[in-house]
Formats: sequence, structure tokens, C-alpha cells
Amino acid sequence: MKIKWKLFITYSSLILLILLVSSIFFYLYTTKIMRDNGYQSLYQTASNISDKLDSQMESLDQLATRIIFSDHISDIWFHNTLIKGGTVNQTNVNALHSAVYSLAGLTMENWEICLYHLNGTIASMGMYSAISQENGDTMESFPIVSKSLAAKGSKVFFPPYTNPWNRQDKVFSVARCFSSELLSAPSAVVEVQFKYDYVIKELNKVLHSVNYGNDVKYLLVGEDGEVFYSSGDVSQDIISCCLDKMSSPVNSHWFSFADDASGAKMAASFIRSSYTGWSVVTILPEAILFQKIHLFANLLMVISVFALICTMLVSYLLAKNMMQPLEKMHQAILHTTLPYSPVKQLPAKQSQSEPEALYEAYLQLTQQLQSSIELSAQMSIRETKAQLSALQAQMNPHFLYNTISSISILSEMGDSAKVQQTCTLLTEMMGYILSKTKTETVLEDEIRFAKQYLELMKIRYEHCLEWEIQIPVSLYGIPFPRLVLQPLIENCMKYATNVDPPWKIRIEGCWEDSSKWRIRVSDNGPGFPSEYLASWNESKDSDVFRYYDETADGLGLKNTRSRFMILYPEHCIFELSNLPQGGASILLGGSSLTA
Repeated sequence: MKIKWKLFITYSSLILLILLVSSIFFYLYTTKIMRDNGYQSLYQTASNISDKLDSQMESLDQLATRIIFSDHISDIWFHNTLIKGGTVNQTNVNALHSAVYSLAGLTMENWEICLYHLNGTIASMGMYSAISQENGDTMESFPIVSKSLAAKGSKVFFPPYTNPWNRQDKVFSVARCFSSELLSAPSAVVEVQFKYDYVIKELNKVLHSVNYGNDVKYLLVGEDGEVFYSSGDVSQDIISCCLDKMSSPVNSHWFSFADDASGAKMAASFIRSSYTGWSVVTILPEAILFQKIHLFANLLMVISVFALICTMLVSYLLAKNMMQPLEKMHQAILHTTLPYSPVKQLPAKQSQSEPEALYEAYLQLTQQLQSSIELSAQMSIRETKAQLSALQAQMNPHFLYNTISSISILSEMGDSAKVQQTCTLLTEMMGYILSKTKTETVLEDEIRFAKQYLELMKIRYEHCLEWEIQIPVSLYGIPFPRLVLQPLIENCMKYATNVDPPWKIRIEGCWEDSSKWRIRVSDNGPGFPSEYLASWNESKDSDVFRYYDETADGLGLKNTRSRFMILYPEHCIFELSNLPQGGASILLGGSSLTA
């Protein structure tokens, strides 16, 4: 089997495993969060309904408390006769109504306030105003009166019941007992009623403002566990399941159960009010509550399939691209022909994999390289020597022309002694120039040759020329191209003479560290033109080696740089700059090599 297919199968299996594990983990983690959020939403709905119901009942209790602590109402109720012998004292009744209405400060469209006296007097104000006289001995048999007296002044909440003054209306109510004087035994009860339909309407508004409001059913359960309201069509089986779950010791505010009638899975949540003691239970089919989870699962499946297809395609392309360089390398090696190599390439075996075929081709190529490397190295050495010789041959005529010109000028001046001295120096220099044994030498020979050239120039220019050479002896043995310092000095002479004498030429050298040396040739002339320096810096990196014509500008500097780059290909420094105090500077540098 090709390694490309092995890689494809390996990558695909690994990616499939990672994708499968991550998808399962992500699905379980996300669905858990979504399920918790769904139950939390259902619980929040129950909480909102309970808060609204508490708010309604609290407003009833606040009104009852204000009535109890109203001295004006107490005075009318306990010290004035409202009805006697079936005859109503309308003046006192009107005074009581006026006091109650002014205290309530609201319309009594959905309210009813009832006052019960243990002497049998009952007064009602609000939706249905009435007054009656009952038997005082039977007053404590009224559930409102008996439960309120038993509470000893605390509030008592009554689930919806039929209003005794209008048998068609159901009401919620709050009652408290009170007395005519502080610390005396209770002798009356105040009950504030709220119309049942109005309260339920307000609760339904809360329900419709939340998620799934139209599908949520809710129950109102009293302290005794009796359901006094259920919204919508809630079966008795569902109500029984909810009451059983609520009474279980499990500390959770939400639960799920199966509806035996429909077989649907139901989710429910409940909250018990600490104010009224009543509970609110919200119920919703799980199919609706977790609808987003089902959509998410389907979307995740589609995304997973799409991701699987993409990863399979990517793994195939990856395996293919990984093998392409090997195949190309194999073909390149097979088609590589080396000169002077007797070793011939053998075709690859069909059963071999790409790396094996590449390895076999590589072994054959190394055998070819081994057979031709010595010849190639010899040819490279000869070529380098030919390059150096060609550059040196370009520079010799230039120097010779300048020196002969100097002898001609001295002859015209009639100074035979200087002519003789010049010829002697020229003879020694020509012996150095015409030596063809080596294309490079050591720095000591170059310094000696440079001194001879400077002495020639001193003969010509006398006191107008000043020169100084400061090279440590430790640098004398470093390898150095022949005829490098003299062209640089000649370049200084060419441009330094454009300023007033004396013309100063300075050659100094040093070790930068244990392996790198630097030599600087400088003058006090006008320096390099900025355009020339810019052109030099742009071209210096590209001119690794080049033969320059004699008409090219800066022939000596360019050829010298080329020779330096051949001798020091990796650590060559040949920089041109202008000194701050004026004058040109040429910095040479390299690493220590064996001469």
C-alpha cells in the first residue's frame, strides 16, 4: 500500500475519533446547560406568578391593617349602632362607608371590605354594599371569624371561595381580628376580598409575558395541599403526580414525569410562597420545553457530517501534499546527471513505497556524487584562481600608468636623483606585481608594497603628502589578496588632491575580537559624493563576483571588493563612508584564516 493511503487512513481515523469524542462531549455538556436553562425558565415562570399573587394579597392585607388602625372607623364600628331590630341607621352606615372609602383611596370595583362584630353585626362595602344582623352566639361558627380569632391578630389568607353577598362571584381574601381598645380581647374581624376573576386575569398576564406562555399550564395549591386553581385542561392524573412530587423529600424545585393519558413526558417546576404559604406549579411538555435541544442536536449532526467530509478531504489533500515533495524529489534524483560519474541510476521497484524508493535513489545519487566530487572541487579551485588573476591583471596596468606618469613629471623637472630613486622603488614593486606564484599573500607583504608606493608619491608631492601606517604586528600574518592596499591609497591620492595640501593618508588596523580583524584606509579629502555612496550600498550585496570594464567608474574599488569577497565569502567587510571631520574612509574586514 502506498504511504499516501496509509497517511490518509491514519489521519482520517484520528480526526474521526477526535471529532466523535468532542461532538459527544459538546452535545452532552451543551444539552445539560440547555436542559437546566429550560427548567430554570419554567421555575422562573412559577416564581413570577407567585410574586404577582403575593403582591395582590399583600395589597389586601395592607388595606386591612389600615382599617384596623383607623380610630375613626373603630369609633363608628364599636360605639355607634348601625342596625337594630332590623332597622338600619343610615346616618351611621353612611359615615362608616365614607370613612372606609376615604381610607382605601381607590375604586371598589374589584374590592369588597367586610366587617364582622361578635354581637352579630355584619357590614359589607365595595362591590356589593350591605348590612345585616345575625345571631351573636353563632358568629364564631363563621369560618372567616373563627380562623381569624384563632390567628390572634395575624393575617389569615383564604383561597378562592364564593362571596356570601353574591353567590355568583368567587373571591380571594385576607382577614384579621381586632378590638375596640388596645390589649382587650378581639371582638371584631375585618376581611378584605379581591375579585377572583381579576386576580386570575393578572396572573395570566404574567404567564403570557414569558417564554412558552401559551403552552404553560399552572396550578395554585393551598397550604393544605388542595388545588384551588388550574389553568387550561389539566387532568387529575397530572395534578396527582405534581402533588406527589412536591411532597417528596427530594430537595429540587423541578421534576419530570410521564402523563399516563397521553404518554407524553412532562416537565414541571414549583415554588412555595413564604408570604401566603401557597404554591405555584408550572407544567409544560418536555417536547416544547426542550424543542431547542432537538433543533440543536439536528444542527450538530449536520455540522458534524459536514465537518467529517471536510476533514476527510483535508486529510486526503494533506497526505497527497506531503507525498508530492517526496515524489518530485525522487523524480529529480532519478533525472539528475552528474558529469564524469560511471555510476548509473537504476529504476525503482514497483512494490516500493515512496520513502523506500527515495532512499534507494538517494544512495545511488551519493555514489555518483562521490565519484565526481574531487574533480568538481579541483575545477572550482582553478576557476577561483582564474578570477583572481583576471582581477589582478585589470589593476596592474592602471598602477603602472600612474607610476610612469610620475617618472615622466620628475624627468621634466630635471631631478635625476628622484628619478633614480623612483626607478629603484618601481623595480622592487614590479617584482611584487609580476609574481604569479600566488593570487593572495599576507598582510605584511601588502604593507611593504603600500609603503613603497607611498614613498614614490612622497617623492612626487614632497611636503604636500603626509602618510601614516599603524598596523599591529599580530596582523601581519593574516591572508590578504595581492594588490589591495595600493589601489585604495591610489584612490585616496586621486580625490584628496582636490583640497588644499597637506594631503593626509592614514592606514590603521586592529583585532575586533580573537578571530575578526579590521583595517581602515582614510584621507582628508572631500570624501565620497552622497550619490556614489548610495549607488555603492545598493549594489554591494549583488556583486558577488563580476569583471568590470576599464571604463567603469570606481574600477579599483569594485575589483578590490570582488577579490575580497572571493577570499572571505562569509565574513567579508568592505564599507565606504565619509568621516565626520571630513575625508573618505574605507573599512576592510574579515575573519582569521590560515595563510
